[in-house]
Parts: sequence; structure tokens; C-alpha cells
Amino acid sequence: MTGDAQATRRSALAALLALAVLLALAACGSDQDLERESLAHSERSANDAREWLDQIARAHARADEALAAGQREQARTFLSAALDRPLPPELASEHARVLRQDLWYRLSSIGVELEPSQALREAERGLALGRHADLFSANLLVARGRALQALGRDTEAASSYHEALQLDERLLNAVLGAGPGSHPDGGP
Repeated sequence: MTGDAQATRRSALAALLALAVLLALAACGSDQDLERESLAHSERSANDAREWLDQIARAHARADEALAAGQREQARTFLSAALDRPLPPELASEHARVLRQDLWYRLSSIGVELEPSQALREAERGLALGRHADLFSANLLVARGRALQALGRDTEAASSYHEALQLDERLLNAVLGAGPGSHPDGGP
């Protein structure tokens, strides 16, 4: 190889090396940009979830104030508006379920004296989100029972109350560490 050819080859290799370094630096920069973008998205998502939770808490507080002032319909309006808010996608589905079930329970409980058939639909909508061995499902079963009782459907109401009692007993036994079917007072 002649000196000119070697110089040309070295220049070409240097240019390729420089290009490779520039591409690597650009890739690092874009990785950092992606990381920054991802972090910003995570922060926005967390803020969206926090804002949604704050709105739910405010709806409960405003409903409490309305109930204290004897304004049942106004309380229902606040709770219904909270249910209409779109769920932030980053909120865990289990958290969303219990928060929404609690809203349905409150709506049904407030509305049972005003409109029992509407209260029954609200309790059913809450239960449709899932029946679990937790307080939220038990509350909805009680609300369902109250609505059924107000509608004169006593047998169905008793069944709903019974299911809620069974759930409550399982929850109590779990807290007390008692086995299934045992009673906390040591009786049969």
C-alpha cells in the first residue's frame, strides 16, 4: 500500500470512528431524553392519580357537609360526580374498585329512603365491580338488603343481609386469628 492510500484509509477510518462516536453520543443523549421523558410521564401519572384521589376525598367531604345540612340530594350529586370522573390508568385496579364501591355504597345508603329502587341499582352496580371478602362488598350487601327491604322484598333482603353477615364473620375471624366457624368468645 502506498503512503497516499494508507493516509486515505486512515482518514476514512478516523471519519468512521468519529461517526461511531457521534452516533454513540447521540444514542446516549436520546436514552437520557427517553429517561427524562419517562420520568416526566411517571410524575404526571402520579399527579393524575393523586388529583383523582383528592377529588374523591373532596366529594366525600362535600357530601358529609351536605348531609349535615340535611341536603341528601346535594350529597348524592357530589358522590355521583365523583363516580363520573374518569379513572387515571395508573391507578391500581384494586384501589379503583374499593374507592368506587365505597362511593356506590354511600349513594345507595343515602338514597334508600328517597328512592329504594334507585338505591338497589346503585348497590348492584357497586357489587358488579366484584364481590370480595372485604368490608366494601359487605357494606354493599347491607345496602342492597336495606333497599330490598324498603321495596318489600323481605326474603331477598334477608339473603343479602345473611351474605353480609357471613362476610363480616370471616373478616372478624381473620382479624382475631380464629379458624373458620369458630366464635371469638370461645363458644360453639
